[in-house]
Amino acid sequence: MPAYDGESLVKFEAWVRGTLNKPFYAVGPLLPSEYGTAQISLPIASLGDDSEIKSFLGSMKLKHGNKSMLFISFGTLFWPKVQDQLEDLVDTLIEEQFPFLLCHAAPSALLPAALLEKLKISGIGMASRWAPQQSILTHPATGWFLTHCGHGGITEALASGIPMICWPFMGDQPIAAMHLLHNLNVAFHLLQVRTGTGLQPLYGGEVPVGTRVAMCAEFKQTLKDCRGEVGNEKRRNAERMRVELASAWVVGGSSAQAIEEFMATRLT
Repeated sequence: MPAYDGESLVKFEAWVRGTLNKPFYAVGPLLPSEYGTAQISLPIASLGDDSEIKSFLGSMKLKHGNKSMLFISFGTLFWPKVQDQLEDLVDTLIEEQFPFLLCHAAPSALLPAALLEKLKISGIGMASRWAPQQSILTHPATGWFLTHCGHGGITEALASGIPMICWPFMGDQPIAAMHLLHNLNVAFHLLQVRTGTGLQPLYGGEVPVGTRVAMCAEFKQTLKDCRGEVGNEKRRNAERMRVELASAWVVGGSSAQAIEEFMATRLT
């Protein structure tokens, strides 16, 4: 996706076409045709709590306004290894009265009964083992996405114009987080949740403390920034990305042209 990959895609294309002498077709994002221009409807039938989720989203929009809610999802595989981290995040969200929807789909994501009861009593939080991510990200109530930085989630968030809070775990996730933070400026990055070798000094000079106090302070400051001018700037950048990603598929757009070029080689 040229809007997301930028100069790296340009260089890669030059290498493929020049050095390898091969054709190159950059196509993306691969999402429903109406994505980014309309809300994706909740599934009519599913295995999850879709009716409860729909009701919760509507309630948060009514009580707190558009773009007020944080959607939290680490995908179907990842989850914080230290349970205190998740519980401290929930406590901070409740303390700051920041509405949130927590998806805990990973097998290791076991939420204590006391935590679930706390969510229920709070009136601003909900937890679900299943969540229709595209529907949630395109809902008017959703304003932020806390993610492990999987490529699918990043694509869906940016195509919805939703800025992110990055909590990467492994693989290419930390690299993606840095790209979102430094190159695109559409995200915040949580440092104090790091553990083990992740506590080593970062290339940019930051040194994670890794204590519970530092982590809670970072949670609180990040939520404050989400609601301030720093967050507004990241939202504007995310909205610009949404427009650019959508334009790739209009007539004459980069992805539309790439598909036409590819099909021309197969039909002649």
